[in-house]
Amino acid sequence: MTEKEELLFGLKRWINKVGIYTKDMTQDQFLENEMCFDACCFCLSTISEIVQTLISKYSEVKDEYKEVNFNAIASMYSNCFSGDNINVSYIYSLCSYELKGLLVYLNK
Repeated sequence: MTEKEELLFGLKRWINKVGIYTKDMTQDQFLENEMCFDACCFCLSTISEIVQTLISKYSEVKDEYKEVNFNAIASMYSNCFSGDNINVSYIYSLCSYELKGLLVYLNK
């Protein structure tokens, strides 16, 4: 497996984990489950880092997956956490809805 393939595999793996962790959870359930919330935050950090590496080393990936806004994904972690602020609604939205759509595009 090339490094690019490994990065794409890892990206899909971490996105899939978020889906498993948050399956059928309401926002209240998600926030009350500290272990799930923390695990998802770690996944978001990892996903963001993978994408940053992917687009800096393999710019052609943007052409291969035109439907995916890799720049937005690369900066998603900083949008979740800014100083002492945690954007809980955004994190829940990412984990419950948006990343699932991303996975569909990556699996094409």
